Amino acid sequence: MIGEEDVFIDDIKLQDIGIIVKLDSQEPLLPSTRDQFVTIPGRHGAYDYGAWLQPRTFELACMFKRKNYTDLKQKIRKFINLLLDYRGRPKDLKLRFGDEPQKYYTVRYSGAISLDRLVGMPSFILPLTAYNPHAYTITSNDEVTWGSKEITFLNTAYTFGHTGGGKTKNITSPQNYPVYVSGLVVRPVITITGTGTNVTLSTNSKACSLGTFTNTNWIIDLEEYTVIRNGVNGLRDFNGDFLEFMPGQNQISIGGSNLNFTIQVKFEDKFM
Repeated sequence: MIGEEDVFIDDIKLQDIGIIVKLDSQEPLLPSTRDQFVTIPGRHGAYDYGAWLQPRTFELACMFKRKNYTDLKQKIRKFINLLLDYRGRPKDLKLRFGDEPQKYYTVRYSGAISLDRLVGMPSFILPLTAYNPHAYTITSNDEVTWGSKEITFLNTAYTFGHTGGGKTKNITSPQNYPVYVSGLVVRPVITITGTGTNVTLSTNSKACSLGTFTNTNWIIDLEEYTVIRNGVNGLRDFNGDFLEFMPGQNQISIGGSNLNFTIQVKFEDKFM
């Protein structure tokens, strides 16, 4: 009996298209590091400037379940079409594992595949690379609600201490807006629509100002450092810091006068 694990690529379970993924697949506990340091002639050691994580690589040990040669060729073609786009180039894929179905990596085929036909079920190693090494939740924070069909609370992504959040809120006076982060530090997308005078946002020792605006739609992407105001570049109207949100409970302090707008802070929780 071959030990198998459930693997999903773009929400397609590989077993459903005739591919077994064996438990001896290589999945790194952490990606390798890219260390930054400087050595000085005449001194021992080096000055450490910290490190970053390299891309995360996966090597999935796979086998085709086949009935005959024609059946195998059909399964191979179907599998190839899953990995490549309509131009025949490797495409971005959403990779999930059965032991953590609520988290995904964005990967693409990277390397080479050789098919071993000598065994009863032809086998191969599928090399995949996540150039962003983080895992993300399949649902955004505004979708995390009790009773959700996508959220089971059976793994570490969400626990009974999670307070939800991410819903659109009407703002008519200075107040705090709660943002709960389950994983690592995130820089979400903040959407504001409406009117306000000298509007400010602050959290975790960072603050920004949107000035005065009327019937305006803002899309502030804190991860990409972009600001869109009424569909065009609004970076010149944005002053201050790009906010970031720490693990656990955060509060955005909203200031200003003549406030009459909606706000939403939306993101997918991020994990290693």
